[in-house]
Amino acid sequence: MLDPMKYGKARGAELARKYFPKKVPFGKLTILETLDDWLEVKDDYGKFVLTRIDWPVGAKTTAFRTIGASGNVDDIPRLIEAAQEHGGVVLLMEPKNNCRRYNYDGGFNVLFNVDQEVIIEFVGKGFDAHEITQGLAVHERYTIPWDDVPFIGCRDKLREYGGIVVNNSEYAAQRKERFGYLVDGCNYSPEDVEAGLPTSLEEINVATTLDFIANILFEAYRKRLMLLSDGLEKFSVQGNFVNWESQPWEIYTGKR
Repeated sequence: MLDPMKYGKARGAELARKYFPKKVPFGKLTILETLDDWLEVKDDYGKFVLTRIDWPVGAKTTAFRTIGASGNVDDIPRLIEAAQEHGGVVLLMEPKNNCRRYNYDGGFNVLFNVDQEVIIEFVGKGFDAHEITQGLAVHERYTIPWDDVPFIGCRDKLREYGGIVVNNSEYAAQRKERFGYLVDGCNYSPEDVEAGLPTSLEEINVATTLDFIANILFEAYRKRLMLLSDGLEKFSVQGNFVNWESQPWEIYTGKR
């Protein structure tokens, strides 16, 4: 098996597993280089899988913005072909739930600058961290001094450090782009996507926010010494919200 620590997103996924073992949305991880690789392990996975296109750490390439993963196994040959054309691989992960991306409760990217500040960015229902990491959308933003983190115990306290950062017209444009990405890039049906995307922006709900505070924000703060010992002084945690819970996909350190 190929070493996941030699691939950018795979490395980030394994770091997420290390620091948030109870919250990562995947089990086993396999790296696919060719269609034959997929055929060898196909029987070990079900009809729904988690996939990502990835590259060796340090590879000079542009991340895909338009080719998305649907979770359907029939999509894997298409992703492998796209990855091969650009010298990449496909990450295959065993899912802990079968939620489609248009039914996500939202997504997050949180930048930890240890001992200085934490910057939290959310997107709402029907969106996920893809929009944040690709610079396409941010719906809520909060900037918290590091020493204030232990006091963020509720939604109202979090609001003291930021809030919604888009207006209705901006959201409408982002919704249109998200719709196109899910339909054209991920091969979801237009009807399913339309039903999953709210027509107006909805703030991340209280239950989801509390789960994020407890299991992402506080968990990273609590593991400060462990992070520093691993050389993680400045990094981001990326993930999605499903069934009101935080699902961290990756710890991004800039090494891709």
